Amino acid sequence: MKKFFTFFVCLFLSGCASSLLDVAKPRDSQIRDYSFSDYIPLEFKNSNSPLPVEMQSLIGKPVWSYGEKTLHEKFPGLIRKDDIKTAPLEELIVIDAYYKETGILNDLLVRFQRKLDNKFYAIYFSWFPYESSFEDFKHQFAIENPYEKYPEWPQNDLERIKARQIWIGMSREQALYSLGYPQNNNRTVSASVISEQWVYSYLGKGGGVYLYFLNDKLTSWQD
Repeated sequence: MKKFFTFFVCLFLSGCASSLLDVAKPRDSQIRDYSFSDYIPLEFKNSNSPLPVEMQSLIGKPVWSYGEKTLHEKFPGLIRKDDIKTAPLEELIVIDAYYKETGILNDLLVRFQRKLDNKFYAIYFSWFPYESSFEDFKHQFAIENPYEKYPEWPQNDLERIKARQIWIGMSREQALYSLGYPQNNNRTVSASVISEQWVYSYLGKGGGVYLYFLNDKLTSWQD
């Protein structure tokens, strides 16, 4: 009886130890604090989906933020204290990118190196198969250097854009960098006038922010 009890205890402890070791193995579903500097989620890393060619062309190159963007420092990319927000016009280096097709939603993970602190961060994109991941990315980040593309912008305007400000007379491009792409753009074209209403429903004091342009210049806004 004593030998049987001893055998049972050893078997039980062996099973517990095995379970503990199994739990200790890093599984994608269990990882909570892996930094993007040394970890890529397996669902992306092991994906056989080819990265869009346009996205491949950006690897190792700088991009600039339209508006304010939330980047994740650690996996998983949920809202957490490790997240940082980029400022408009902030420069980031695209380190690598991973693409995953699911048949319903396609996912893109892009990893950046931030020049301000040299840390690694990531951002996720999800879109329907008929939509372009690269076009979605270009609505979040400019792939041309805005300082070279718009050398006529005075320093005062650049500082206002970085502070996410808007002002009467600013151009459409300046508004894009300040607030990012609008959720909706209601455009009216006549013989000599192009008027636009840009809708940012997630900004403002609950009711959204509306920008009104006349021939490329901001004439009024509502918040």
